[in-house]
Amino acid sequence: MRKRRLPLTEDPKAREILATSCSQHGITISLIEELIEIQRSNLGRERQTGISADFSAVIAEFIEQRGEEPTNASD
Repeated sequence: MRKRRLPLTEDPKAREILATSCSQHGITISLIEELIEIQRSNLGRERQTGISADFSAVIAEFIEQRGEEPTNASD
């Protein structure tokens, strides 16, 4: 998936705030960028079929790369 530039990550002040928030929550800016790109690629579609699966796949990959066991949100 080709990443488009995001104003949120291009502005130095906004990027600093985002980096701080990501650090506090144990995630990366890259993860946020991927999730935003999924949402952007689904804009304008009548139905966003599959977007939840796409989000889940990206998040699962992130968790796997960190070496953690995914948790079930319904627990």
